[in-house]
Amino acid sequence: MDFRDGSGWSFIARYTSGDNGATQSIEVIDNTGVTRQTLVERDLYTQYSPRFEDLDGDGRDEVVIPRDLAANGNVTYAVYRWATAEFVRAGELNGYGPERTPSGYIGIAAKDTYIYWQVGFWTFENHRLREAVHVEIESRPNDTGGGGTSICRITDASGLSGSGLTDADIQQRFCAEPIVRWATPFK
Repeated sequence: MDFRDGSGWSFIARYTSGDNGATQSIEVIDNTGVTRQTLVERDLYTQYSPRFEDLDGDGRDEVVIPRDLAANGNVTYAVYRWATAEFVRAGELNGYGPERTPSGYIGIAAKDTYIYWQVGFWTFENHRLREAVHVEIESRPNDTGGGGTSICRITDASGLSGSGLTDADIQQRFCAEPIVRWATPFK
């Protein structure tokens, strides 16, 4: 499979199966036709195609490689970020997504159980993924079978220390994010 990003670079993705999962290799070719590097992810347990998306708004696409698919639909993704002269593995995310949020974070929603969803808001720090805020959504249907209630809680905002935001500001801001609203069945 061939892909091209916004900078004119090409990516040739190859997928090979093995006894212990599959291997995804992605050849990175610059806009002059020179192969710059090959990204390799081993022990994959899904055949989803890689994605190329500017998750942090820096103008350069990240390489997002699906690694595993859980029974609840969550996917584990390896994320590669451009770091001056090459792509580096920034870490892994788990859930549905990831996507760039309107507030500039990398958001990913993960189904936990029937009534719980987790939403992480991530940034890059020194080319590594770092969670800034973690949200938990608890949704309970009414006994009557129609509608229900959802509660949004900030369970960790340590990535925002020193930001000057109060707990109430963080609650209001992140519980209103579209990705949180998407994971909330009862609005």
